[in-house]
Amino acid sequence: MRKLLLLTVLSLAACGGTKTAQDCSTVGDAGTDAGTDAGSDAGIGNTLDTAPISASVAAKDEFETHLAVAPNGTIGVSWTEEAISGPFPIGYAFSKDGGKTWTAPKRIFSLDGGRAADSVLVTDAQSVFLLVWIGDAAVYAARQQADGSFGTPVEISDPAAGHTYDKPWAVQTGGKFLVTYQEQTADTTNGDASDLDRGVAAVSTDGQHWTRNVMTEEDAGRNLYYPCTSPNADRVWVVFHNIDGTIGMRWSTTNGTQWTTSDLIVSDHETDIPFSEPECVANNDEVWLIYGESDDDPANGMNSKHTTLHLAHSKAGAAVDYRSVKSHDTADEKFYLQPQLGRSPDGTLDLTYYAGRADNDALGSFRWARSTDGGKTFAKSVTVREPVVFTQDRPTSQWPGDYSGLGYWNGAVVMSYIDNAIGASHVAFARR
Repeated sequence: MRKLLLLTVLSLAACGGTKTAQDCSTVGDAGTDAGTDAGSDAGIGNTLDTAPISASVAAKDEFETHLAVAPNGTIGVSWTEEAISGPFPIGYAFSKDGGKTWTAPKRIFSLDGGRAADSVLVTDAQSVFLLVWIGDAAVYAARQQADGSFGTPVEISDPAAGHTYDKPWAVQTGGKFLVTYQEQTADTTNGDASDLDRGVAAVSTDGQHWTRNVMTEEDAGRNLYYPCTSPNADRVWVVFHNIDGTIGMRWSTTNGTQWTTSDLIVSDHETDIPFSEPECVANNDEVWLIYGESDDDPANGMNSKHTTLHLAHSKAGAAVDYRSVKSHDTADEKFYLQPQLGRSPDGTLDLTYYAGRADNDALGSFRWARSTDGGKTFAKSVTVREPVVFTQDRPTSQWPGDYSGLGYWNGAVVMSYIDNAIGASHVAFARR
């Protein structure tokens, strides 16, 4: 996502200059309007690996992918596209057969003609997808139309505010869409030049009309608000990164309209937690969250590689009652990037991440580990894809982004991730 802040945003040009979704596939694109067979089914259980599903002749590379699975089994994948010219759009594609074939990639642009980044997908009970992303000075949402494409975007953030925003995430709760993000504006109330940071939870029944609610508000620099919901309860949790390097959590029992007013600190006095998305999953009144530690000094344009990953568990909003550490279980796992956490319907916890032995390790891998005891221990990880280039460098065309996609389809784990071994980042899909 923040890769875009380091690159020059050019004028709107690609794909005819439209600001709404359209099919940008041409000769050489991945997919056709009828769909392409991108899979190579190994015939062993649920195992499936695809060729890149995102590649476009209009793009230098595609990165930072997300995934959602609708109740009817449709899988949606989104990503940010680094356009050869013009602003960065969001790309997306769908599969109705568990990832074996995919629709041709399509694009959607921000309404203001600027960049688009940080995409996330969510679906409602009718299997209609909502695509959410961030623009230059707005948070946008677009609802899926009958033909499968996304319609004209609407602004989730306040059009009159003129604020800056960071990292939206989206979930369904109580039959409504909930989008969380950071809002930053100049604070003129305290006599200094500090910024006022808000954590915003926007709620909508239709993806078109939004009510914004404040989760947090202060000069403290909270960011990276990640929500998670339980399929069996009305509680919504949000975890976030604090300016002091701790990981905090708040929750709502009103489907995101009202929130607890104090933080539960869920990290454990670590002093080296990097600025990286914490993530959570939930069931009933329990929540599990993942975050990492790093020995790297923060550097402009670089991700901090994790030395260890921590999983914490809390119940009913009480203090964390147990923790586990995911440390290296193969020679390829000296460092981690972009951990994703998921919880299957049977309670298994799944963890995916990029692993490598050093920055720019050309023999890195994308890996998957499972826990069947509530996160207290994890089985030895397995390779999903290797080699991949393990890189911390945001401006490079091989950067994977700040996150990947993880979900569940027909009893299998499904993942979208970046395959960058051939020189540029493209989105690939795996099923296990």
